[in-house]
Amino acid sequence: MLAIKNKYPEIKFNISTIVTQDLINKYNNNEFCFYDMMKKYNSLIFLKNCTLGLYKSKKEFNKKLPLFYPTRSSTLKFMYKLYNNEPKIVWDKMFNINYRADTLY
Repeated sequence: MLAIKNKYPEIKFNISTIVTQDLINKYNNNEFCFYDMMKKYNSLIFLKNCTLGLYKSKKEFNKKLPLFYPTRSSTLKFMYKLYNNEPKIVWDKMFNINYRADTLY
């Protein structure tokens, strides 16, 4: 992405990512910052919530892929920190229905 940005600086990237427990852990531990990523890659970030898909339970899914589904307590901490520390556009892209895309292409 950096090579494309350097060659074509006018290009704006849209990054969609699923809010997993791993992402929340990194954000809550100050190992990741959405604003820094947006600046670095000249991008906008769209945050998607986890869904079960074909699995019947989070417990079943977490056996296959640990650290995917976030816990309630870590999610609440994440949301509080996200709201207070990131540009409003990051929050809006996660919760405002005008920005959300329920289908990931």
